[in-house]
Amino acid sequence: MDVRGSFDTNRILLIPALAVFIAASAAFIGCSGEAGQPVGPEAQAQADIALQFPEGYTYDPGTGAIYPPSGQYNASAPSYVTSMTLVISGDDMETLSFPVDLNTLAVTFSITPGIRTFTIIVTTSIGLTFTDSVTLEVVSGGPIYLEFNLNINAPPSGVSASATPDLAKPGDVISLSCQASDLDPGDVLTYTWSGPNGWTATGQNATYEIPNYGTFTFTCTVSDGWGGHGSASVTVRAPMPNMAPVVKSVSIVEALSNLPPSWGYLTPWDTANIYCSAQDPDGDPLTYTLSDQFGVLANGPKALNVAVPNLGGCPPKPMFEDWVVTCTVNDGKGGTASGVGKMPVGWCF
Repeated sequence: MDVRGSFDTNRILLIPALAVFIAASAAFIGCSGEAGQPVGPEAQAQADIALQFPEGYTYDPGTGAIYPPSGQYNASAPSYVTSMTLVISGDDMETLSFPVDLNTLAVTFSITPGIRTFTIIVTTSIGLTFTDSVTLEVVSGGPIYLEFNLNINAPPSGVSASATPDLAKPGDVISLSCQASDLDPGDVLTYTWSGPNGWTATGQNATYEIPNYGTFTFTCTVSDGWGGHGSASVTVRAPMPNMAPVVKSVSIVEALSNLPPSWGYLTPWDTANIYCSAQDPDGDPLTYTLSDQFGVLANGPKALNVAVPNLGGCPPKPMFEDWVVTCTVNDGKGGTASGVGKMPVGWCF
């Protein structure tokens, strides 16, 4: 004997974020037309289904109306629901699967009496699947009570957090802002901020005073009130002020020996090696330029085998004239420094 039923899922479960309740009573009508007496090859079962709503809301199963009217509580499928399936299984029967028409939100099925498990499966376009099951004994002439508890809810999406400015200094007050959306109409989103040293704030917007130099990360968590949440983070930097590099020395030596000339000067027919030593307090990489009064000698911390310029001469010119080499360094952050090295050059003896 088959028991036939019709479950109007418009009344079963598609209330976003609400637990739903099915109370189905079966009355079996046989050929004799007498209720409760199954006669003939099959019997009919009619399900009366009701919903549970939060306090203050009522549902009329006769008209399908919800009081007071609200866009948040409605008996229609959320837009992100892609399919619904009612699965009925039991030890002595083949598992049956019934697709639910999303246009009518109704499904009609036929099963034999016995211990039966009813499972509702709801799939969505947001990567979530909702399901619940109830097991009961279906008997001829007896009532059927089903209760599904489904929390069909899309969590907040598109969560983003921003900070203005995101580059600050101690004492600056930054403005934090959080944006999010929700596919469930009527969901009221709440925003909670967390940050350094246990700092918290509530609301879509917040402010924070930078206490010191460092890096600060703020996280915005968005909740929809139905268990769905999303989060996003933003980082604000308050770097230490840049410290300029320092040129420690500029040395000019005779190229052949790589030592200062023992006689204390160079001549125009000599070659020289030039070295610049510098450091940066912040550890920033440095770029070097070596130059003299005639132009650039090298782009780097050293210049090798440089021809000594023709300086000095015989009286009335000075016998020796200083060859001045300048080393300029740059840390790439606006910090520069320079230093000079000198070497007498002459040729009239």
